[in-house]
Amino acid sequence: MTSIDFFQSVAATRGAADRRQKMQGGLPPASEDYFNFGADYFDNPDLGIGYGGYDYDGRYGGAAAAICHHYNLLPGSRILEIGCAKGFLLYEFHRLGLAVSGLDISDYAVSQAHPDIQRFLCLGDTSSLPYPDDAFDLVLAKEILPHVPEGRLPDALAECARVSRGGIYFVVQAVRGDRDREEMAAWDPTHQVLRSEAWWHAALAGMPKKPDVTFKFLF
Repeated sequence: MTSIDFFQSVAATRGAADRRQKMQGGLPPASEDYFNFGADYFDNPDLGIGYGGYDYDGRYGGAAAAICHHYNLLPGSRILEIGCAKGFLLYEFHRLGLAVSGLDISDYAVSQAHPDIQRFLCLGDTSSLPYPDDAFDLVLAKEILPHVPEGRLPDALAECARVSRGGIYFVVQAVRGDRDREEMAAWDPTHQVLRSEAWWHAALAGMPKKPDVTFKFLF
């Protein structure tokens, strides 16, 4: 398992200090729509937490090119993004000529996907991917695994390995201690697995195909 970061050049739109400032005055309770990854989760600025408006500004172009270079992906190579949301990262791979597929649990996100790639996205769950074995040259999941209930995480990891004939790349949000854990839970209560980098290393080490990983800390 290799630690690597393809998103260093992506400018953060919201840092830890900004998140803490927004939480200082207290946050409104997350709605049922929020927990269902609906419009409140992605596009409601009044909640003060989460995305508060998830639009695309072109930030993933460099990361997509770097990923293609690292994994030797060429036009026609097949890539799957699990938890693709509105498909903004997949849009950049599509522009580079890759055969893209995306899966997300959010009906709202898929319905609001970038129009150039919406037809390549589907609704689904990480624990049972609707694809054959060895279907993709790269399987990636960006900031998705902490949203999977811990008891279902082994199934999700096994499914990622099953459908990949090439690389696997994860971006995983981790915590450094109790304060991080509390702040992450407050900032996005849909997080299910609030664990340390060491815990994630151990969890991912059991995969039959070893992933590359970027660990991200929100606070």
